[in-house]
Amino acid sequence: FIFLTGVASAAEVAYVIEDGSPLSQKIIGAFNELELSYDVVRDSEISTTDFLDYEIVIVGENVNRRDLIPYDSVNSIFFNREIAEEVWNVIGSGTTNPVPNVRVIDAASFVFAGTTISASNDVRIYEPFFGSRINHLTLSFGSGVRTVGVYSGNLRPMISYSTKIVNGEEIKAFFFGAPDSAQWSGDGEQIFKNALLWATVGL
Repeated sequence: FIFLTGVASAAEVAYVIEDGSPLSQKIIGAFNELELSYDVVRDSEISTTDFLDYEIVIVGENVNRRDLIPYDSVNSIFFNREIAEEVWNVIGSGTTNPVPNVRVIDAASFVFAGTTISASNDVRIYEPFFGSRINHLTLSFGSGVRTVGVYSGNLRPMISYSTKIVNGEEIKAFFFGAPDSAQWSGDGEQIFKNALLWATVGL
């Protein structure tokens, strides 16, 4: 399901990562499981890539050329707070390490379908006992952004999403503040797959 960049793409997903970074096997595994074709777009290729050729852009890392991705014109999923700042004009955000769980504030959301929610309303997103790095946003940012999961330490958004109509097209954006995909638990992977399904076929 992988294609080369540089020509008009028939792939559905642009998977954007830094130059030299390895591919996330859990992200690639989700593409394959959901039968989504993908191109890998390196940071140095962002400026020459037509992202409007894709159904969705997955920004896997905090790439240097993140401001060149047309978030207002294409569906996107991202894990780093710096990308959220670009997409939603967030002013201020934070990183905490290590954290194993996300606190659920909307258990009925499509985001948590197929996951195990504990009695304390937590979902374990990382496999290691103590967890891994998480990103969280300020409590107040752009209107139209819905938050369904927060960091329990300060109740700041860890999982948020938005939809808006641009030129008659619905554009979706999804933030999952668990950037260390190699350490995702089964439920962490499920949250990502739920986001992919929401962004590509709707839930």
